[in-house]
Amino acid sequence: MSNKIDKIKHWYEKEGSVSPDDFKWLIDRTDLSFKQQDAITEYKRSEEVTVNQFRQAQEEIQRLRAEKKKIEKKFKKAIKEIRDIRDVAGKSTGAYLFAKNALVALEGDAE
Repeated sequence: MSNKIDKIKHWYEKEGSVSPDDFKWLIDRTDLSFKQQDAITEYKRSEEVTVNQFRQAQEEIQRLRAEKKKIEKKFKKAIKEIRDIRDVAGKSTGAYLFAKNALVALEGDAE
């Protein structure tokens, strides 16, 4: 393409005009160049949106991980408290049976 442009430029400098075919070719190349620039601009915009969405997703993942840690900590504390109730309560009391059943439900085994 650069070769053709150089030939047209040389012809224009020599003759002071360009042929209709060369003029049409130049218009076509210019139109193509504008379309390519529009496509590049749209691609960049799309890329910015994607990057922004990725950042938001990363932030959400970090938030969810922090929330998960808090919940796990509370869950472990609740299990410890239920174990304490089970261990302190007499085996025939309602508190013992409640704690035993709660532990079975929460961790899958009692005692």
